[in-house]
Parts: sequence; structure tokens; C-alpha cells
Amino acid sequence: MGASPLLILGIMALAAAVTLMAGAAEAFVFVWIPSAMLLFRVPLIDIDYLPDPTTTIGCMYGILLGLVLKAGEVPRFRWNVVDTIVVLLSVAHVISAVTTEVIYTGVSVGGQEVLAWMMPYFLARHAFCSAQLRRSALWIVVGCFIVIGVFGVIETRLWPHFFTNTLWKILQVPDLVQSAFKRGGFFRSHVSFSHPLYLGDAAVAAAGMIAALAGTSGVSLRNPWVRAGLAATGVGLIVCLSFGPVTAAAAAVLTYVAMSRLSLARLLVVPMVVGGIVMLYAFTVAIVPTDVKIDDNAPEYVRSYEVRKLIVKNSWNLVSTAGLWGHGANIPKDELNLDSVDNAYLVFAMTRGWVYLGLFLLMIVWVAHRVKQAMARCRSNGERMPLAAAFASFIGVLVGMYTVWAAEDFINVWLPLTALLVTLTELALTRPRADPRQVAAAAAFARRLSAEIEAVEAGPVAAGTADA
Repeated sequence: MGASPLLILGIMALAAAVTLMAGAAEAFVFVWIPSAMLLFRVPLIDIDYLPDPTTTIGCMYGILLGLVLKAGEVPRFRWNVVDTIVVLLSVAHVISAVTTEVIYTGVSVGGQEVLAWMMPYFLARHAFCSAQLRRSALWIVVGCFIVIGVFGVIETRLWPHFFTNTLWKILQVPDLVQSAFKRGGFFRSHVSFSHPLYLGDAAVAAAGMIAALAGTSGVSLRNPWVRAGLAATGVGLIVCLSFGPVTAAAAAVLTYVAMSRLSLARLLVVPMVVGGIVMLYAFTVAIVPTDVKIDDNAPEYVRSYEVRKLIVKNSWNLVSTAGLWGHGANIPKDELNLDSVDNAYLVFAMTRGWVYLGLFLLMIVWVAHRVKQAMARCRSNGERMPLAAAFASFIGVLVGMYTVWAAEDFINVWLPLTALLVTLTELALTRPRADPRQVAAAAAFARRLSAEIEAVEAGPVAAGTADA
């Protein structure tokens, strides 16, 4: 264990102190975000009857303690449908755990859902209502990803696991067994994340966060530090050397271009998202009856695709028989004949059931609906940019999740991004809309005033000409 328990306890104490002195939103921004992005792989503290404190859950324990000592805090955000779905997802997961295992499993899952899913989401909603905290979060995310980018370059070319090995030496943690993945003669970096895929998906999410936070806190995208942060997310995407995150990034870029440049895409975003879900389902069903043969001599991207097809094929029976609440988390490996199920949607259906998967897809559609409404209120491309950037990364990671299960590593970046997107839509939709008659009257007054000023300025010139 080394000194990792002391670090987690220190994070807990710091979070409690910041909550008491400044607020829970500040503790989330200044303590939770860097803990999630840089320190998540620090070994947890194993305790009985409560969710084991990781760096992020330890932070949440500290924030809860601070809130209890200060008798709570008034949230800044307005409750909406997405917030309700976020809670219902946790409820569905708890019901699934109880019905497929025992009551205490549901209690354990409930604690984990509160500390690792609901609290980060709602604290992010609370924090991102403040322009000042959005700016603070911007610099923290930029700083974290610059660190990740630098270590990523070192890991991909020189020393795999250089970041975690350095961190564990500082904390005097015994060396843990880690696999080094290679592709094309380079090591696949994952820095502070537990797999290269997670680094890549986190980079896609962070890019949207940086652009959206900058665009809504008065910081130009041309700011050198913002550019450095965006470049660092690009480096993270490259050094992970993974096909899934590249696909996610491509989906994000296409979504951004469409939402920022094409009014028709903004108008039809909900049918497009629903159509994308239906197409992905049809694609998945079409894979099931096909024969899958993995040729070790085929190009690596072909083998990767064939493995994904095998995952769908071997998982489909459990997906189709999952029922409302799924089969639970402990599915025997011999029922799948797979080392892992790298598809978040299949995992949701198999382990948590159709209700959970349906709620998750409903959340995606409703977010798209709110983005459409919010972008209709935007008066310029500058106002649309933050929404388009956050929504693009939101969609990009969801596309990437088809090739990876929803690991907490990158969900810790995607979840605040989702909260930021929902908050920005609310801010846009609650902004007072100008009365068209008042706008027309103000424009007419401005034209009259301009004409009068021009007449006054031209008067002496005309008189002087006549005298001459």
C-alpha cells in the first residue's frame, strides 16, 4: 500500500476544508478534477461496508463531510429531465443488483452510484453555473492534459508506464504487474489511465471540455495555454495508438462541423441521433449470424474489427435474454468465451438490463433535444461554438463506447463534460429573450440618432462652403 492511503486521506481532508471555506463546487473543481485525471490509479483503501475510497471517492467523502458540517449548500442549477434520468440510471442499477444477487449487493452498488456517478455529475452541474469556476476548471483541465501529453510522449517512445511507476515510487507503492501494449513498433501510452483506449476516449472528452469552458468563460481559443491544452488532447489521442478513440474523434469532428456550420443539422439533430442509434442496432444485429475468423496474419485494424465482431456474436445470447434488469455483474466467463466485452452497450444490457440501456439511450436523445433548443437561441457562431464543441465530444465518446466498456477512468472525464453540456443548454434557454418589438424600436432609434449626428457634423461644412 505504501503511502497511498495517506494521499487519499489527504485528498479527503483537503476536499472537506475547501468545501467548508469556499464551497462544494470549488472542492469539485480544485480537488476532484485533478484527482480524477491524474491520480485515479492510486491504489484504493480497502474498507468494509462502505465504497472503497479511491482518490475520487475519497474526495467525495470529504465533500460530504464538509457539507454536513456547514449544514448543506444551495445548488445553483435548475433541475431538468436529464438530471432525472441520471438519478433513474442509478436506481435501475441498484434494482438490477438486488434482483440478480442479494440485497446487500444493491446497497453496495447504491453507495458506489452515489459517490462515483451522481455526486460528480451534480457537483459539476453546480460548479459550471459559475463563469469564474468554469474558467478555473478550464486551467485545471488544460494543466492536467499538458502533463498527460508530456508523459504520453515519453511512454510511447521510451518507457511504458513511466507516469504510474514514477507516482508509485513517490508513494512507495510496491510494483504492480502492468501489461505493456505495442502497436507499429511503439508502446501504447495510457499515462494516468488503466488502458490506452481509456486515455484516447478521455482525450476526446477533454478537448470538448476545454473548448466549451474557454468559450463560456471569456478566454479566447487563441490563448496559448488553451491551444497547448487542445494540442495535448491531440497528443493523448495519438500516443494511445487505438482505433476506437480515433473513430470517436472522427465522429466528434463531423458532429462539430455539422452543428456549427449547418443549420439543417441543428434542426434535425434529434432525428439524426435516433437514426444513428437505430443504425448501430441494425449493424449489431447483422453481425450476429456471421462467421468470425481472426487471421493472425491480417492487418492489425482488420483483426481489431474481427475481435469486435466476435464480442457481439458471443455476447448476443446474454443480451437478448437479459430482461428488464439483466444477469448481474458476475456472468461466468465460460458463458461468453471472451477475455473481455469491449462494448459498453452490450455490457449495460447484459449486466444491468434493458431498462438501464433504454434510460441511457433516452438520456442521449434528450440531451440532443436540449442542444437543439439551446442552439436555436444562439445569435452568433461565437455563441454556438461552446455548445457545438461540448456536444461533439459528448457524441464522440458515445461512439467510442461501442468498442470499449464504460470504465470509470474515462467516464470521470465524460461525466463532467455531460454536466457542462447540460448546464450550458440551461443557461442558453433561461437567458431572457429580447422582445422583437424592442429590438426593432432600438434599431430605429439608433438609425435616427446616427442620421442626426451625420446632419450635425455635415452642417458647418455646408455653411462654410456657402460662405465661400
